[in-house]
Amino acid sequence: MSYRQLYFAHRGAVQDTTAPERFQFGRVLPVDLEKLPVAQRRSRFHSTPRRIPKTIIFVDGISKINTVVELMRQWLQELGYSAVEAAEVVCPYS
Repeated sequence: MSYRQLYFAHRGAVQDTTAPERFQFGRVLPVDLEKLPVAQRRSRFHSTPRRIPKTIIFVDGISKINTVVELMRQWLQELGYSAVEAAEVVCPYS
């Protein structure tokens, strides 16, 4: 099962330190983020968890909930979040 359509929930997750301080709601990933190694991502982009719109996602079944939580945390880590930050941002409720 693909959960890729849930990636929208990460909108606002990172801010480009080289760009003007403004928030673009339509953009999930800053330009060229995928092309940079993780070490460079962390120096150029910083996490902005307060800018991620609060979102409730309904998932049917505990195993699917756990899958979605782990996947969304993994996506945040790919954006440069630490494992602790990702766990604080994505929380399951069942």
